[in-house]
Amino acid sequence: MKNEEMETTYTIPVGPIHPALKEPIRLDLKVAGEEIIDVDIIMGQVHRGIEWLGMNRNNPIQNIYLAERVCGICNICHPFAYIMAVERAAGITPPERAER
Repeated sequence: MKNEEMETTYTIPVGPIHPALKEPIRLDLKVAGEEIIDVDIIMGQVHRGIEWLGMNRNNPIQNIYLAERVCGICNICHPFAYIMAVERAAGITPPERAER
């Protein structure tokens, strides 16, 4: 048998890593010898189920606190966006003082 025919493939898991990405990914590298022949990218390493939590809460006020925890850096933007969406969906016009 030739060396090429005897060569086996291996799967090497790498990660989760996130050097310059918004969220971590895991790579499964399929290699034959020193050559990478396939890569599987597995995302969702930080899935927290925020959509599910928001849909299953009885009180919309509780979702404000949930929206604050979507992102640690922009914890003011998400609650404001949520409140504005609820106001528009409910047909509520906030007073002028609240819009400043």
